[in-house]
Amino acid sequence: MKLIRSCSVALLISLTGTLVAAESAQKDETNLETADHTSEKDILDLDDELFEQVLSEEELRSFSFFSFNYVGPNAEIEPPRIQYIDSSVESKNAAYEQTPSIWPRIKKQFAMPNIQNKRVQQYEAWYRSNPDYIGRIYNRSRLYLHHIIEEVERRGIPGEIALLPMIESAFNPIAYSSAHAVGLWQFIPSTGKNYGLEQNWWEDRRRDIVASTNAALDYLQALHFEFQDWQLALAAYNMGENGLRRAIARNKKRGQSADYSNLRIPKETQNYLPKLQAIKNIIESPNELEISLPHVADTAHFERIKIHEHIDVAAAAKFADLSIEDFEMLNPGYNRPVITSDGNREILIPVSKAETFNKNVITQASSKLTWTTHKFSEGETLTEVAEQFNTTVDALQKINGLKPYVPIKIGQSILVPSRPNQTSNLNETWDLPEFSQPSSTYGKRITHKIKRGDTLSKIAAKYDVSIEGIKYWNKIKGNTIIAGKMLVIYQDFSIPRVSQMLEQ
Repeated sequence: MKLIRSCSVALLISLTGTLVAAESAQKDETNLETADHTSEKDILDLDDELFEQVLSEEELRSFSFFSFNYVGPNAEIEPPRIQYIDSSVESKNAAYEQTPSIWPRIKKQFAMPNIQNKRVQQYEAWYRSNPDYIGRIYNRSRLYLHHIIEEVERRGIPGEIALLPMIESAFNPIAYSSAHAVGLWQFIPSTGKNYGLEQNWWEDRRRDIVASTNAALDYLQALHFEFQDWQLALAAYNMGENGLRRAIARNKKRGQSADYSNLRIPKETQNYLPKLQAIKNIIESPNELEISLPHVADTAHFERIKIHEHIDVAAAAKFADLSIEDFEMLNPGYNRPVITSDGNREILIPVSKAETFNKNVITQASSKLTWTTHKFSEGETLTEVAEQFNTTVDALQKINGLKPYVPIKIGQSILVPSRPNQTSNLNETWDLPEFSQPSSTYGKRITHKIKRGDTLSKIAAKYDVSIEGIKYWNKIKGNTIIAGKMLVIYQDFSIPRVSQMLEQ
């Protein structure tokens, strides 16, 4: 989500079918495109290559669906592994297909004015020519859409809002941008904190399905209260309310209309509502657009269950008879193999598995927690600690977010697997200072001295990062760089999922 001059993520599918994330850096006002300078003929004359650039906004960045592992634009990776809760059951169970569809319910809530322009038509054309992409988004929405539309209805806001995660994150709950926008609704850290989304070593609630949905709808309602128009509220959600205030003030000063279609706003925001309109049109008239609309049943997919003690992620998944990957799809906010609880934590469990989970929590209570913490003494090495707790240095680095180039301090505590018959000390140590701060989302920091003949594209290719990433990290406006200046570049964006941490 672009909030307070930040960046948002638009997800597309590359020609190889790989899920990709498009990142846009901060836009300077001098780079804004305006309706005055962009004629309808300009839009009509977009060739395929240029339209692909408009659609993806900037460079494409790829992410594994079940991990935060950064993958450079030139990397060869397998298509994302898509799983759904109870997918094997749903695919065989005729009862699911016979359950009423959620789409009429959402259509009934549509309340925003339609946009009819060439941008909408072009997005419709692209979606029509990429049915696999549409299928993936709509199928992923099965887990979350029922909850979201219920919240939208409860608040009495337009049903179109329930579709925003389709263009923000493609309903990928772990979507992540180099501007640190995270989750279904793409919150950046500062706005997440403003709306109560805690971010610490153990968890990032910007990825929490229920909490982030509540926060996003709160934020959108606050924007609507200020701008008194849902199109303007969505524009502010995308570009930041400060930028929208300036755009409105500029038009009013010139005696011009301050509605969405007449504002001088970034290209990305010009495209934002047309993208949403195209998605809306697919739901309203799939046959007319020759797009097959996957069945999404109008039924709850998860229950909210309170846990009062610390519990392993692996144990919680086992108690619910789920793989860790499937458990993560409903509980993507946990950064570590342990779900810590202050006595009132909630997790999401599939409706069909809730009874199983509740029963196993009681009968298998002894296997709830298999992790503890270890404090480093003077002269102690990570290798020695790994041997002491029958694990590996690589595993401890993954689990604790330790970087080889960052030394461990005396007295620092890390998470380690409990030894046989060892009682966990997490009740006393889980809120230590080192476990209370957000994990660093940056990897290796590199400095590059700009040489004569260097361009942003050459530097980006050399380090396998995006041009927009370089511009964002170095606050570069435009595309001009100066020989002799230093650039900061970050590589190895890596926050492994718990399922990866636990891989043998």
